[in-house]
Amino acid sequence: MMKAARDNGVFDASDGIPLYVKLASVFRDLISRGEWTIDSQIPPLPNLQETYGVARTTVRQAISMLQNEGYLSSQRGRGTYVLRSPPTRDLNPQAPGHDQLNLDPRFSIKMLEHVPWSRRSGPARFIPESEGELIAARKLHLFEGAPYSVIEFIMPVRYFEKIPRGLDETRLYAQLVRDHTELEHLVADQIMTVNLAGHEVASELGIPLAAPVVQTDSTLSIAEDAPPIIAHRSVIRADLFLQHRRLHDVLERSPKDWRPTVRPDVGEI
Repeated sequence: MMKAARDNGVFDASDGIPLYVKLASVFRDLISRGEWTIDSQIPPLPNLQETYGVARTTVRQAISMLQNEGYLSSQRGRGTYVLRSPPTRDLNPQAPGHDQLNLDPRFSIKMLEHVPWSRRSGPARFIPESEGELIAARKLHLFEGAPYSVIEFIMPVRYFEKIPRGLDETRLYAQLVRDHTELEHLVADQIMTVNLAGHEVASELGIPLAAPVVQTDSTLSIAEDAPPIIAHRSVIRADLFLQHRRLHDVLERSPKDWRPTVRPDVGEI
């Protein structure tokens, strides 16, 4: 497996992804596949260093990352042991996801702030000036008590003021907009990318700097040909992310609605 990883450039440092993050992903896969079984001791540091051709510090950082995630435990003088395996991913639509209209009972919300928002960047830049001043609700979604995603829900002030204070601490904004504004039908456009966590997001999610995250940018309009009136950004821990979609008439609809493509800023990365 290590030869294949090297041949495929997995440990090429030129792509900007820290080597320890990549190595942690390899270790996580070993646990998931059962090659490193629960309660078993993983190979010692010198063996891992030689096997994967990286510095001892890189191996230590990768192990520390999995310790923080609860997969490994190191005991002085005894070595490092596997505590549990990564969660099984299946097609159960009730698996962790941030798009459910009713909040999944395994999730909870921690409000971070309500702040005035500009149109300078992000999905909010598509909301026309005619919609007036914007406000953003920033919150942290927790999955079984652990940070899962950072959410920014951005809307005109006039809609935000119709939502009773405090309800966004227990309910999702899709539900609140439906129940407390005159908006009855919204069309969403969504772009999903994989990025590296910056300092603020890493701190809020409790993950290492430059760890992979899934970012979804969404705009909501009252009709397909209407300008957006609401914007939404979520940044989700990649190790917990699962998106379930059911698409109809895939042989008839435009592939741009469902087929992955190259991100527009690829030349700038």
